[in-house]
Amino acid sequence: MTEATADRLGMIEDHLALADRHIATGEARISRQEAAIVEQARRGRDTAAATKVLHAMRRTLALMREHREIILCERERKGQAGG
Repeated sequence: MTEATADRLGMIEDHLALADRHIATGEARISRQEAAIVEQARRGRDTAAATKVLHAMRRTLALMREHREIILCERERKGQAGG
């Protein structure tokens, strides 16, 4: 493995770690939003706007997961190709 390949794989690993952190943060935010919606409903408040936000958050999380898969494919490709 060349130094350039090792550097590229290191960068890919950094991107993967960042993607993992973003996903974990997104999951935590979704959990909090879900809990907030339950609490709003319990109090008899309108949850329509909060539910729309939740749907947007879930779509964003799905995109984050897709991006993570792209990074994994790139890691595999670079690892197999040796550069």
